[in-house]
Amino acid sequence: LGLIYEILNKSRREGMMAIEGDIEDAAASPIFAKYPAVLKDERMTAYICDYLRIMSSGNMAPHELEGLFDMELFSLKEELEHPSHAVTGIADGMPGFGIVAAVLGIVVTMASLGEGDQAA
Repeated sequence: LGLIYEILNKSRREGMMAIEGDIEDAAASPIFAKYPAVLKDERMTAYICDYLRIMSSGNMAPHELEGLFDMELFSLKEELEHPSHAVTGIADGMPGFGIVAAVLGIVVTMASLGEGDQAA
């Protein structure tokens, strides 16, 4: 939030074209340099720069930008949830494996009990 605040504050004071250098090369930007955690996350840096670039071009109305932001965040959320959904799917099947193993254990035990009677 601090990064966004600084960039938008600079654009308000100096104009949208003043932030163009910060957006085009975030790694060399003195504003982005204050927030190394954001720079480390390439996906977040690209997201911020892409939408600031769209805002600076002035081609979209604010309500259109909001819809675009929401759609991008939703698709990113869905993408990041894929591994957890896969693990959940596997976890849902584990009780079935437990039941099969228990039944197999009983069958093997009963078979060995039956063999013990025949040996005597």
